Amino acid sequence: MKKTLVVSILLFVCLSCITSVFAGDRVAWFKSGGDSRFWPVVENIMEFAAKDLGMELTVYEFNNDPVYLVEKLKSVLEHPETRPDCILMHNFKNRGEKVLTIAGDYNVPVFLFNAGFKQGSTAG
Repeated sequence: MKKTLVVSILLFVCLSCITSVFAGDRVAWFKSGGDSRFWPVVENIMEFAAKDLGMELTVYEFNNDPVYLVEKLKSVLEHPETRPDCILMHNFKNRGEKVLTIAGDYNVPVFLFNAGFKQGSTAG
């Protein structure tokens, strides 16, 4: 429960910062999915924070498949009508570096949370 509270506060702060830093209000959250009870709580808090801040939150689930995550990300970013102003995600199976590279090609910032980079990791 303590971890959920900390992540919730961080997400709210991230969304608040996004609002003040970027002109856009479209946020995409790429979530891993699965049977965890943690992520539905995080999603509820994200939805509440986005609504409170007047932002549009779109959730993309990649079903714990890191290859599908990259494919879905590319698909979302390639089309202006689905391209978000920023992306929220955790570094699922060390795909964070790859996500940062792809999003950087479209000038879309990424906020990684709940899982950072391991020393010496490389995108795969």
